[in-house]
Amino acid sequence: MRTAAATALYVGLIFLLTSSSGCDDPQPQPSGLAEAQSIGRPSSPGKSQASSWYRRALTASKAGRNADAITAARQALHIDPAHRPARDLLVRLYVVQGRPADVVTLLETSLAAGAVDGETYQRLGTAYAVQGRVAEAETALLRAIEKAPQDVQARNNLAAVYAQSGNVGKSIETLEQVVTLDPTYTLALYNLGSAYAENGRYDEARGPLRRVLDLDPSHAGARCQLGMLFNNLGEYGKAETILQALLVVSDVFAAAHFELAKALLGDKREREAIEHLKRATEIDPTYTDALYRLGQELSRVGDTEGARQALERFQRWRRVATDDPDLWHRVAYHRQILTSQPEDEGAHFALGRIYAGQGWTEVAAGELLLVVTENPRHMAAWRLLASVYARDGRADEAATVLEQIVAAWPQEAGVWNSLCISYMAANRLDEALNAFERALKLSPSDAPLLFNLGNLHQQRGEFGEALIAYRKALDQEPGNARIRSAVARLQATATTTE
Repeated sequence: MRTAAATALYVGLIFLLTSSSGCDDPQPQPSGLAEAQSIGRPSSPGKSQASSWYRRALTASKAGRNADAITAARQALHIDPAHRPARDLLVRLYVVQGRPADVVTLLETSLAAGAVDGETYQRLGTAYAVQGRVAEAETALLRAIEKAPQDVQARNNLAAVYAQSGNVGKSIETLEQVVTLDPTYTLALYNLGSAYAENGRYDEARGPLRRVLDLDPSHAGARCQLGMLFNNLGEYGKAETILQALLVVSDVFAAAHFELAKALLGDKREREAIEHLKRATEIDPTYTDALYRLGQELSRVGDTEGARQALERFQRWRRVATDDPDLWHRVAYHRQILTSQPEDEGAHFALGRIYAGQGWTEVAAGELLLVVTENPRHMAAWRLLASVYARDGRADEAATVLEQIVAAWPQEAGVWNSLCISYMAANRLDEALNAFERALKLSPSDAPLLFNLGNLHQQRGEFGEALIAYRKALDQEPGNARIRSAVARLQATATTTE
């Protein structure tokens, strides 16, 4: 049932992005869902000022200046907390940057300001679900349905929440309600067909999946799910036909490659199956089922070394699944999204963050590169990718990524600071000095920048300049023990030299 759950949730988050009514910087999150009274309507001049700030935010957003757009939209909401266009724009900007915690905070604030309509609850419930806050998601989505009983989006996402919490029966029941309300809702039909199939109800699964393809012949998820269904029924020829057609259109479906391999094995075509298993594990390095099957098949054809490598990778990820089932559940959750939406940047970014947090730099970098390729404006993914490279000792690659960021967001002094550090780590000292000069023009009193400039001068053997930079940093943060120690050390060295 996790395929349906994951798809429903992430399409819900995409809905936040498209509806029109870095690094992830976590914000304090209020708990619960208090329906507060309106805090009062601002005066007409205040409304006018809020609209002016909103127009600035919209202009900045269209120009790709997301940081400026966020600042202006926040100002509009500070003046007029009920300014719906500013709120919706800010939600979309946060989603683009991969900041679900900020989406939650914003929507909770909107509820507290009196926006207790069904759409706000639906969006908030979806954002809770993406964060894994299942109980709060269920509460919010039920309120959304109470206020708007015909809201099929809310019901679809509620089904996903039930699936996420393991309540398969309620999930299927809710999806059945959705397709009764809207028989043309392809997402819910796909989720329902997937839910039936994954729970062994194959005869019931055919109908919704076929209906999806009647409505949308290019629907990749439904084709993949039908291929899986035919494999489970032993109808390998039908599975091969539908999966081959899917992979001609797009080669990046790990699940489709895996299911096609199963169909080919059912037809005794081991060599062809092995190639598809290899492709599945290239697309998804954590795909334990594909890794295990690949190891088995390579062993059967006499490739002992290849089998050993595949099974070692299988054992690695199986140990993770055994030792930390909650972590593995999160990995599986986002991986299942990619079963039907292989280019979903939200799922790739979430996986990149999980992998980076575990120190799995190679697979983290792979996921994050997919995100920035799909969405070059995803600053959070760029910043995390640079951090992954830096932690892995790949200073030149980190610098290349940070150069991309400052080219797109030249006013980000903190990114310039990171770029300077990467240049220093790569021993590119002249470039580091130039980058520091750019950064200090943006933020001349930034203590971390000044401290790192001192470090650079030390690395260049320029101890007098280093002491000047450290003293400037200490002027800004006189209580910083690290900076004070650097000043004392250099002063002692200078005295000894004299």
